[in-house]
Amino acid sequence: MQSVLRLVFFYLGTFGGSQLITPPPPASLMQFINAFSLALGLAGLLAIPGLMFYKSWGYLGTILVCGVTLAFDLWAFSTVAQTAAAGLVVPIIALIYLVPRRAAFLHHSLLKS
Repeated sequence: MQSVLRLVFFYLGTFGGSQLITPPPPASLMQFINAFSLALGLAGLLAIPGLMFYKSWGYLGTILVCGVTLAFDLWAFSTVAQTAAAGLVVPIIALIYLVPRRAAFLHHSLLKS
């Protein structure tokens, strides 16, 4: 879900013609935010099949994308716009669900390989 939302944010910020952040940041900063949103969205989409098929790279990739997303949104919250705090919700929920299941998930992944 967070990957799709990142890609929507990228699209709207780049091609949608609507300003998602008020007051608008400088164009170079908005380009960085859009590019980073694209990268996070694509990385998350790449991790989904691995997570669905119990591959360790899918689990670890999802954890990594969630961690990077949290760091990015905390940076955006503190420097760009307080609305970036909304981006913290989905990765926190995903981490709360995935981290306690690490041993079981990786064990299952070893059985399937």
